[in-house]
Amino acid sequence: MVHIHGGAFVGRSGNYDPGQLLNYGVVFVGLNYRLNVFGFLSVSDSDAPGNAGLKDQTLALRWVQKNIAKFGGDPNSVTIFGESAGGAAVHYHVLSPLSRGLFHRAISESGSALNPWAYHKNTEERAYRLISKIRQHANNSADLLKILRAAEPADLLKNLGRVLVGSERWPLLANPFIPSLEFPRKGVQPFLPHEPAYIEQHGLFNKVPYITGAAGREGVSFIAASKLTEDSYWQSVNHNLEHVVPADLGLETGSQLSKEVAQKVKNFYFGSKNISYETREQWIALQTDLLIALGVVNAFHAQVRHSTSHTYNYQITYGSAKHCMEFQFLVYNGKIKGESSDTVKLAKFLGQMWTNFAKTGVPSAEGDVVWKPATQNGSYPYMDINLPSALKYNVDKDRMDFWEKIYKEYNKTNSTLLAN
Repeated sequence: MVHIHGGAFVGRSGNYDPGQLLNYGVVFVGLNYRLNVFGFLSVSDSDAPGNAGLKDQTLALRWVQKNIAKFGGDPNSVTIFGESAGGAAVHYHVLSPLSRGLFHRAISESGSALNPWAYHKNTEERAYRLISKIRQHANNSADLLKILRAAEPADLLKNLGRVLVGSERWPLLANPFIPSLEFPRKGVQPFLPHEPAYIEQHGLFNKVPYITGAAGREGVSFIAASKLTEDSYWQSVNHNLEHVVPADLGLETGSQLSKEVAQKVKNFYFGSKNISYETREQWIALQTDLLIALGVVNAFHAQVRHSTSHTYNYQITYGSAKHCMEFQFLVYNGKIKGESSDTVKLAKFLGQMWTNFAKTGVPSAEGDVVWKPATQNGSYPYMDINLPSALKYNVDKDRMDFWEKIYKEYNKTNSTLLAN
């Protein structure tokens, strides 16, 4: 089981304790990869076309193929899994021709390549802005790359917060250097040859058994609790209502269409109530959908339509069900044997499900609940991970149906799954 760490493609590391996973007879592999501008700079007509951080991961998967047998692993039974940006990275490997054959099953936890914080068409313009912040100027891409490579890493990092402008700053989790559509290089196969949504739409991905899902209250992890009690926070939300309009709709901020979408979103999530501390749960639900859930569900549906392998969906609703809660239980490192607390019960359930999937392609655990894969006839079962867990259908259907209507009516680009 090869783990890819999260951190919004800008932070954290792969130095994790696998905890209880080692109880189930799997070999755990952790990896690191270049982050931020060092891993996700894309410059035209250069040897830095983009996605170096994702290519680092592919190189690690090649290493696993060559060497894992020496550690007791099976190169013909490799499962990649990750949380948040790691979940999005797993999805990218499902989409990438460079990763074909390097893994056999995949698990994306609380992250998708279709999430707004996980993809930008290219980051070259942002690189020009970055060098301007360190008082440098480039006439072309060659000059740009030369300046960046000569700059002190600390100078680049401390100026990253000044790179995004205007509406780019609106989404929570927005960072300037993230995975992108690569600039073509003659004779070199790119990691990402098309936009993620295009690859999903046309079934051009690696068709392997796949688990994808998220937490029920993802949004609560991205909103500072202290802000929720401040009147100024809610005043800003109401004053800038268009912030809830997804950028991939391609609508111009301030346009009549953008304002219409913003109002429809407000009406759907809040009805006749004001957006305020009293309706904070609706605000959390909206952020859950915008940041995580919508991208995860759209990817799930696309996989089901085109994949020849089983695709599974889940939602963890246990407790507060925050961002990446499933991963915390998965690598639980407390006492397991002889313990019967709720924490241990859920940890065992997830440990069994994930490792049995890694071994067989079928997620299973002790007990009566059976996790069914989705089918192409429009049946979308998902595992509600709780105590007890239960198989349900069509996760957050009303909310997902709302967004499907919005995209069908207002989408002005060809870069989203809901365009069709």
